Amino acid sequence: MRQIMTPNQKFVLVAIAIISIVSLSTVFLYTRAITPAGQAENFETFEEIDETYIYVDAQGNATCQFTALLPPSELADAMKSVVSQFGTSVINQTYSESIKSGWAQYGLETENITCAVTGLTEGDIFRL
Repeated sequence: MRQIMTPNQKFVLVAIAIISIVSLSTVFLYTRAITPAGQAENFETFEEIDETYIYVDAQGNATCQFTALLPPSELADAMKSVVSQFGTSVINQTYSESIKSGWAQYGLETENITCAVTGLTEGDIFRL
């Protein structure tokens, strides 16, 4: 028997998932900048801009658009390097599979996942 979620339940679930991803990313980056002795290393400060749009229609179907932007920095250069080594098609496929498996853990299906990586030239804003 398939359980049907109300629009409010879907919205809350999507919002919790997005907030969790951003929070875990922040914690991961913070903990990577601390030495084992607990002393802070010198690390570069960078800016990340996240845009999240969630649309829920009257039938309870949800659509979400997430964009991460990294202005020029060492982190953006590292991300550009990773994309250039693996290729945008591999990054797009990996991102799509990650989203599907993440939502499948909650018993939800995802469809029509698209991913676009832009801003790969020097000085551009990296976008995912």
